[in-house]
Amino acid sequence: MDSADVISRIQQALSADHDPQIDVSGADCNFTTRVISTVFDGLRPVQRQQKILSAFADVLSDGRLHALSIEAYTPQEWQAKSQPQTSSTFTQLS
Repeated sequence: MDSADVISRIQQALSADHDPQIDVSGADCNFTTRVISTVFDGLRPVQRQQKILSAFADVLSDGRLHALSIEAYTPQEWQAKSQPQTSSTFTQLS
């Protein structure tokens, strides 16, 4: 398996979203993914992972893929996560 295979399978799993953002790192049989898609709106984190993992059932079961780490966000969640933290929680001691 390579990164292009991983991206292709995720795109197929998220066919309702015509423009998901997919980042993949890793090689051979271990990959890490970050997926940003409107398809995840209203889904719990475990449901998001299940949606993606369903596209890999065959390669997970036959050993061609050993590990797939998934971070799945809606566009709004990713935007909020990407914003720099501006609040200060420091207290000055006298």
